[in-house]
This record gives sequence, C-alpha cells and structure tokens, in this order.
Amino acid sequence: MYSNNNQLLKSLLSEIDPLEQSKVDTKMDVAARIAIAMESKDWHNQDLQKAMRTSLLQIRKWLSGTYNFTLDSLVQLEEVLDIKLLNKSL
Repeated sequence: MYSNNNQLLKSLLSEIDPLEQSKVDTKMDVAARIAIAMESKDWHNQDLQKAMRTSLLQIRKWLSGTYNFTLDSLVQLEEVLDIKLLNKSL
C-alpha cells in the first residue's frame, strides 16, 4: 500500500505546472515575510488591521499564503511594516 501511495504522490507531483508552483511559492513567501515583520514589531492581526485600515478578514486572507495580492496592497504593506516585498530594481 505504501508503494502505491508513493507512486500516486510522485505522479501527482510530476503533473504540477512549474509556473503554478512558482505562484504558490511566492504567495507563501510573501505571507511568511508579513508574519515575520508583524512578529518583529510584536504586532497582532488587529495592529496590522488598524495600520492598513482594512478588515481582520482581509488580514487573515493575506496571512493564509493563498491570497493574490495587488501591487497597491504590497506597496502599502512595505510602508506600514518597513519591509521589502517587491524587487524594484531593473
């Protein structure tokens, strides 16, 4: 049974589109960097909510690692948290 599960997992992983995987990885990375910045400021979700003037639901979505951010929200998060999320060099 373990062998069959292992083969199934390998088969499923081989079907993942590299571009889609990159998108998922990037979303997870951004969420992690936001969480780390919040932790370094000793902030809770409510603190970020107030600073960003948004809802707690929105903060939870951002921290889920699955949210598709807008450039506007990323720039605002950079300012509020004093972190870099975007590579602005050419």
